[in-house]
Amino acid sequence: MKLQLLFVLLFATALILCKLPFVSIDLAYCQDPLPITDLLSKPFVRYANNPILVPSLPWEGINIGDPVIIEEATELRMYYSGFGGINAIGYATSPKTYPPTSWTKQGTVFAKNPIPGQWDSSYVRLGNVLKVGSTYYLYYAATGGPTSIGLATSSDGITFTRSSSNPVLTPSGNELAIGDPTVIRVDATHWYMYYDDRTTSATLPEYKVATSSNGVSWTKVGVVLSKGSNGQWDDTYLEHPQIYYINGYYILIYEGYGGSGNEPWAHGLAYSTDPTAMFTKYSGNPFFQKSGMTGTFDEYHIATPTFFLHNEVWYLFYQGGDNKENYISSNWKFGVAWTSDTPPPNTGTLRVFASYNGTYVATSVTVTGPQTVNGMTTTDANNPLSFSLAVGLYTVSGTYFTSKSEGVTVVEDQVVQVTLNFGGPPPSPPPPIPELAFQLIFIISAFAVVMGLVFFARRKSGLHFSTRRRRGMRR
Repeated sequence: MKLQLLFVLLFATALILCKLPFVSIDLAYCQDPLPITDLLSKPFVRYANNPILVPSLPWEGINIGDPVIIEEATELRMYYSGFGGINAIGYATSPKTYPPTSWTKQGTVFAKNPIPGQWDSSYVRLGNVLKVGSTYYLYYAATGGPTSIGLATSSDGITFTRSSSNPVLTPSGNELAIGDPTVIRVDATHWYMYYDDRTTSATLPEYKVATSSNGVSWTKVGVVLSKGSNGQWDDTYLEHPQIYYINGYYILIYEGYGGSGNEPWAHGLAYSTDPTAMFTKYSGNPFFQKSGMTGTFDEYHIATPTFFLHNEVWYLFYQGGDNKENYISSNWKFGVAWTSDTPPPNTGTLRVFASYNGTYVATSVTVTGPQTVNGMTTTDANNPLSFSLAVGLYTVSGTYFTSKSEGVTVVEDQVVQVTLNFGGPPPSPPPPIPELAFQLIFIISAFAVVMGLVFFARRKSGLHFSTRRRRGMRR
């Protein structure tokens, strides 16, 4: 009986604290912590002139990725991977003007090992760069054998020397390959590395953590984040995490893939107050997705996200791909988005139906609001157009405002103009219920649950009040 009562009390406590896995009520006690909601409380808006960096050099091929931003005294420095030619890691610089959209390539800083047969002689890919005092720590994934993790250091951030301890982390147990390392240093003796893996049973199913006292020798701890359950946006792969420490929380931003019919490759966030414990996924994931806008560099794919903070504005640097049918064969470029204090203007979804003798044709669209913007697209009889608008510095799509649909009929050789008006504030959220009301609801509900389960337990055990009285009378 005591064990049953203890179970009931634990159940009620878990219910009140919203810790049971099947409790998903969006109440005050079930929300993400304020440092996380504050971080993502403002929408990310894309830079109108994206992309900010495109592959153009032999060592880059058609694919650049894995941007990492380091702030120097007089400039910003972006390290990144190139996947053509010699396969290397290079860097670009930007003046410290914001938003940081103007980047100049400077060359390579690291490449695969030129000595045949070495563990990193076939392929290298940037994980991240960490600056500690005057020393730069470059962590990378490489192949030449099983994909493992290495370290190179530099005193100027340009000339890097491989660590004599390489590889600093290798596959073990059921791991076939490990990669995409990201490292955070809390203090002189507490370093944490997060990485993804490929195992004997799954590809990119999770993120793991390892610890170090010096950034060189590492001890594996275990899994800190797993892919989503079936049907979720990240139910297939987790790749390329980046770690930050913000307002008391360790924060992983990452790219996830939902292979069960969901949108491919979006960006998510997870958080924890303990760097080696399981992380909690942000309830609003994914917080950033492909643009879906015709002709943009990130119309179909996004990948390898990284954050950079300046004056309370979060800049999100990321990789965008333009090949709808083939993720790998996309021409990958860099873009940037940042948190905005106000919702972007003139957003909406416009469906245009234009036909000539039953055939759907191209339509020129003009949207009139505080600013006038123009777009050109082709509608599809089986897939009415979702129209994204570019206004000023923003490229946005149907988040805050609504639009009406226009039916358009054209004749041969005629371009039809459609004019729509946008405006008005975002819809108002429902008025919040006072927190005290939530507390009363939970207290009353928990009390009812406890009393109901206690009564059920007593009935189940045969210990009825009337039975006790009868037994007492016999004595």
